[in-house]
Amino acid sequence: MIQVTAAVIVRDGRILIAKRRSGISLANKWEFPGGKVEPDEAMVRCLKREVEEELGIKVEVDDFICMNNHVYSFGEIELFAYKAHIISGALQLKEYDEVKWVLPSELLLYDFAEATIPICKRVMEDA
Repeated sequence: MIQVTAAVIVRDGRILIAKRRSGISLANKWEFPGGKVEPDEAMVRCLKREVEEELGIKVEVDDFICMNNHVYSFGEIELFAYKAHIISGALQLKEYDEVKWVLPSELLLYDFAEATIPICKRVMEDA
């Protein structure tokens, strides 16, 4: 089981979504920034580290949203989603082809990775 974190970064009522690069697993799918938890790493620490590595920004992690299990061809993941907000830095596309700020009601208009769809629905319900 691969543990993965996802940051639902909120600013002015909009949510940051990111499009995965071509040539990697789940290429061109949209997701919330985040990544794999390293051995003995706390979820929140992982989320902060991954967002900074991928986007060049520092975030403060707020509330836990939900967790979703999903089986892909490359393995099973446990995806832990947290609300977050930017505390410093400017967005840089280090690991993504594109990012967008969207309204919660617009989330499912994008082609999200399958494990992320239940999180999108939860965020939309809570908005």
